[in-house]
Amino acid sequence: MSHTHPSAKSSNRHTACQRLRQRGLTAIELLMTVSITASALTASIDGMRKLTLSQRLQATAAELESELQLAKSTAILKGQTVRLAIQPLAQGSCVLIHTGPKDACTCGAAGPAVCEGDAEVTHLQRHDAKTGVAYLTNNLSLAFSAYRGTVTPTATIKLADSSGRSLHQVVNVMGRIRTCSPDPKPEGYKAC
Repeated sequence: MSHTHPSAKSSNRHTACQRLRQRGLTAIELLMTVSITASALTASIDGMRKLTLSQRLQATAAELESELQLAKSTAILKGQTVRLAIQPLAQGSCVLIHTGPKDACTCGAAGPAVCEGDAEVTHLQRHDAKTGVAYLTNNLSLAFSAYRGTVTPTATIKLADSSGRSLHQVVNVMGRIRTCSPDPKPEGYKAC
């Protein structure tokens, strides 16, 4: 019968513990890894959300600029005053280009716009608030003249996303449009 010296048993345990440590992570190391991974994932998701909102805001501003140009061009082409109206809806806003007096046409919650008299709609676009981008300027009606495309009144149309960033479309009397940002560090836009 062989007897193992007590110091040999201790040495064997020490070697066995070292082998276990070399094979994997301790519970604390595992928790730290999970915590760091979760933090990085959260930051990544938040960054993607902000990027998506920023792109939606820029796309909505570009679409509005196109609609303003369309109203001006339509007035000149038709040889009559054309209006661009921004009207509030229960779930967002509506951009409506129409002929006739200021309140001749209104957006419905769904379906076509309703017009009175000889007024007719040439363009209708609904903007859902669920996109995270909203028109802060509602109940606005701009009249584009058939002669030279001038506009009355002049206006600043404000758009904002749900994170607080905003863009403004400034329309001058000649119907020219410029986009600017009131934010401290505008992304590719001049400051307002």
